[in-house]
Amino acid sequence: MKTSIYTKTKGIKRFSAMLGLMVLISGALIACGDSSSSDSAVPAAIYTGAETPAIITTENVSPLIRETFQGLVPGATVAPLAADPENGDALKSTPMAVALKAAFVEALNPVVDSASEIQRSAALDIGDMMSDTIAGDCGGTATYDASYNPIGGLISGDLTFDGFCAGGVTVNGGATFDGRMDLESGFLDNVTVTYSHLTTTAEGQSKEATGSLEVDFQDNDIFITTDMLLEELSSGLVYWVNNYAVEVTNDNNQVDISGRFYDPVHGYVDFVTAEPLIISGSSPIPSAGLIVFTGEAGAGGQPTSAQLRVISEIKCQLIADFDGDGVLEYDSGEILWTNL
Repeated sequence: MKTSIYTKTKGIKRFSAMLGLMVLISGALIACGDSSSSDSAVPAAIYTGAETPAIITTENVSPLIRETFQGLVPGATVAPLAADPENGDALKSTPMAVALKAAFVEALNPVVDSASEIQRSAALDIGDMMSDTIAGDCGGTATYDASYNPIGGLISGDLTFDGFCAGGVTVNGGATFDGRMDLESGFLDNVTVTYSHLTTTAEGQSKEATGSLEVDFQDNDIFITTDMLLEELSSGLVYWVNNYAVEVTNDNNQVDISGRFYDPVHGYVDFVTAEPLIISGSSPIPSAGLIVFTGEAGAGGQPTSAQLRVISEIKCQLIADFDGDGVLEYDSGEILWTNL
């Protein structure tokens, strides 16, 4: 049975808000390679890079923290950081995560809408399927095949993106999803999205992502965990976002993060928000917050470390302790994001 209902419900808005937070989960890193379509027969990327803590030094502090930051929070760019001449010196970027968010929202909104309609009208028997093909706003298609159990509120299915273009970004590949809806409110209680060889291309540059995203909704808070590999197609280098946890509170404006980021050359850094990131609904760039990054122990016996303070949507500050003695040897002062 084919079902296609696009009425925007409160549950859909909540689901879309969650997907918008994927900008906090998956992002592209540094320069990118050529576009590549997905092929499920091809093994997913495997991380084979350095697996020891990174030693944070004068030479690598800026690029290492920049690429980690770009892989974690809004502003993660498919291309190198660039200034937006129409908005002062604010960042102009096309995040991979924003591409995924746009594609998932466009494709899954009608799925959840349909499930909500089924719940209200008992239109389908248990086990019946929903399917449809959706046109991208700038080309290509996305197809979903899903099932919904109106008794238990369970929803699951597959997504296939074929040159699907949303917001100027083209997505190729597949994803699966499963979750549970609240039978009374139509809200999603939880959802898991799993994807492999999912490629996004924007402004001639692309990345391939393999991973999973789990989301739990609790009152006004959202809890997200993910594990994701990002492959740079031109070089074959694979980056790893490991055990990444996000808690969003205060109507999605305050964000706490923690986890580990692996750079294949330098090794990994652990990160945690010492002060929550503040993200307004009008911009994907944080306006306040502090992230602490720690690596290998230095001569002073403590971990080498760096702190990235968000001053505004335009400026930030990077400070670092290179020898692990607890004394900060480096301070960038207030700099533009584009100079990070």
